[in-house]
Amino acid sequence: WGSNGNGNGQFALPHSIAVDKLGNVYVGDTRNQRVQKFDNYGNFLTKWGSLGIGNGQFGEVFGVAVDGNGYVYVTDRQNRAVQKFDSNGVFVLKWGGYGSADAFFADPQGITVDARGGVYVTDVSQRRIPTVTSNGQFLRKWGAAGQENGQFEFSGPWGVAVDGKGTLYVADPTNNRVQIFDSTAAKPTLLTIRQQPQPQSITNFRFVSEPATGIGRFGLDNPAADDGDNISNSKTFAITPGVYTITQAELANWWVSAIDCTPFI
Repeated sequence: WGSNGNGNGQFALPHSIAVDKLGNVYVGDTRNQRVQKFDNYGNFLTKWGSLGIGNGQFGEVFGVAVDGNGYVYVTDRQNRAVQKFDSNGVFVLKWGGYGSADAFFADPQGITVDARGGVYVTDVSQRRIPTVTSNGQFLRKWGAAGQENGQFEFSGPWGVAVDGKGTLYVADPTNNRVQIFDSTAAKPTLLTIRQQPQPQSITNFRFVSEPATGIGRFGLDNPAADDGDNISNSKTFAITPGVYTITQAELANWWVSAIDCTPFI
């Protein structure tokens, strides 16, 4: 459903979407500076928001998330804030503002809420993820610029999602990867990094096994013999903790994919 415009059920650059446990759909209608709510058949239910800096107003709606109690959280990229609403769009609270202090933002974009009510926001240009309670109380933040574990490059972190066990998935676009964290730990712990298979034209492919006390695995997959399951035509090697380098001779016509270990090209 939807078309270009500013009427009910129309959009101007819809940027984000979330679904509550009843199946209601919330859409961040970015250039109309509003959130629209629909049932799961696309029937319009309600909307809220307008251009401005006041409560319930937006400069640029970007991310939308819904918690288990039906509260809706919206990142406002231009006003550097997060606002919380009930399921009918009634304003509850907001936090943020421009800055590098705790729970402040430079470029808030992605947002998600875990089962305990923890709210995670990707602050893209500051390469970090500040986390607060559902009442806006600061909990912690992590992230820095770079290519190492737990770091993000120029245009990330971006999208973020959390599963029912508290595992946090963060898109790191410039590094072309997804980082996965255990958000239930006192300090979020990197679990692993998933990358797309790299072509065999690279000279070397280095791995660091994870966890540091265990054994990691990496796989070599032959796309020319691809049978769809990536098992019967693959090679898997176990490596002890530390760094392992695959040479060009080992690569041959294979692609490399990481399994429970971190690749560094």
